[in-house]
Amino acid sequence: MIERLYRYEARDLMDRTVDGQLIAVSREDAEVQLRQLSLRALALDLDVQGTLSLLVAGRDFDLRELARLYTSLGGRLTRGGNLATGLQDVAEFVIDVRLRAALSVWIAAYLGGAKTSESMRIAGLPARHVAAVAALEESGSLARALKGLATECLRDYEIRAALGKLVRQPALYGLVALIAYWGALAFLVPPVMQQIGRLGTRGLEVQPPYVQVVAALGSWAHDHLLLWTLACAGVALGVVAFARSQQGRRCADLLPMWRRLSERADMAQLWGAFAVLYGAGERLQDAAHHIADAARRPASQEWFLALAASLRAGYRLDEAVVRAGFPRYVASAVGQAVAQQGGVDESLERFADERAADVFDLLDRLTGRVDLLLKLGLGLLILGLAAVTYLPVFIAAGHMR
Repeated sequence: MIERLYRYEARDLMDRTVDGQLIAVSREDAEVQLRQLSLRALALDLDVQGTLSLLVAGRDFDLRELARLYTSLGGRLTRGGNLATGLQDVAEFVIDVRLRAALSVWIAAYLGGAKTSESMRIAGLPARHVAAVAALEESGSLARALKGLATECLRDYEIRAALGKLVRQPALYGLVALIAYWGALAFLVPPVMQQIGRLGTRGLEVQPPYVQVVAALGSWAHDHLLLWTLACAGVALGVVAFARSQQGRRCADLLPMWRRLSERADMAQLWGAFAVLYGAGERLQDAAHHIADAARRPASQEWFLALAASLRAGYRLDEAVVRAGFPRYVASAVGQAVAQQGGVDESLERFADERAADVFDLLDRLTGRVDLLLKLGLGLLILGLAAVTYLPVFIAAGHMR
């Protein structure tokens, strides 16, 4: 269902007037959320511009802004500041509409008497972040948990940004190619073929099948412009949907360098998050289960689910990693971390940082190959356009009667 952004003005249990925003699928859902926050609505209005921003932004928080939020809150708490005041101050500078709405709910829940972790859960923050805060807030180490989460978010942001940069250029080339073929067949080919049909005594009837096919396709595209446009858009959407599907990821994994790249990106993100939960004192089997939900690769999710099962069965972390079937470099790193008899979370953090460095190294190497392929693709694009525009003219000239 489509998410909408609502702005509200309400009174809390202390009869104070408060205002904020929340994300809901309907007005009724928004009213239910306000009641759960122990707020009595005075005004509740749909924010049209905010709703459109939600559709554009997607369903994930901006990791860079989330890292800034955790860093700021952790610093304030270290200096003895108040969490509620810190949240209200930081909310003024947040640009991400989804995170801004989550902060509004977080503040309302916290002022209503909920614990920090419970307020984060109600606000829709990631489950592993909630678990890390829940494990440390009772011991007075909330600032440490928030700073650890900031490090994790920043690492994830840098990896995602690097991967996005790699994919962006091929996607742009593909879009340009699609638009070029759409325009050529709809607007360039038909008038040329019409002129060829008027020359000679028998027109297109004596032309080779290739010329007739190009002429027929161009004529259809010109006469049915809406259908032709929808067909081209359907191709683009189909390619995007396939690339994001599990089948598309499995096909991409057939390329050895991409498989190593995506696997190490997943390991850097997931083991960095596991290190935060480990350092927070979260039960290891619960930590592994939270991490499995965040995995992007099916194999990574299976490994962490198997890890959770082995930990639940009583195996040590290093033994459970081997039983779960993780790659050898992961099992070796975890084994070394456990053998140190202390500082396991720090060792896992270093392992995550090293894997992130691997990702950037592989990206540099892969970018060079992608650039070469893009140049070849550009050459094929030009040849293809010539094949549907100029080549039929030369062929037709040789068969004209």
